Amino acid sequence: MWVRQVNILCVAVLMPCVLIGCSNTFQEPGRYYDRSKGFSIKFPDGWEKIKSPMIGVIIRFGDPESTAEIGVQIQKISPQKTVALADLITYVESTFQGRNVEIIDRGETVIDDTDAYWFFIRSGAEKGTTYYIIKEDRIYAVMCLVMANDFSDDLEYTMREAAKSFRFE
Repeated sequence: MWVRQVNILCVAVLMPCVLIGCSNTFQEPGRYYDRSKGFSIKFPDGWEKIKSPMIGVIIRFGDPESTAEIGVQIQKISPQKTVALADLITYVESTFQGRNVEIIDRGETVIDDTDAYWFFIRSGAEKGTTYYIIKEDRIYAVMCLVMANDFSDDLEYTMREAAKSFRFE
């Protein structure tokens, strides 16, 4: 009888601990999470969060020299609309042309098992790469910008790795 009461007590005490532990989601160190917006991304070590004046930009990080930044912008798609990646790319290209943005290179890739498209651009004194991904009712843009004079292969690699670290949560 006493052993049974001890077992019931152990189950009563341990079960909530196990359930609480299961409800917490593992977070990878150094990764930024925004589960309400459905994504996570790993920004480069040493980069710091900065304010964003742009509408729709959820998070922005800048390098220690304040010459480069990486941000995530999200646009919600109306439930009445369906947006294909090819249509989005056509729209982005026309927007770039209207704003005097030079497309240096472009291509397709896959980010978190989802088709994505990227543009390498130059706009005034800046160069950058933007990755576009559509998932369910949202368009995600991972934007990487750097002052053109400070652009380097190492910085391009850093930006590409940050974009490839993007995950849907």
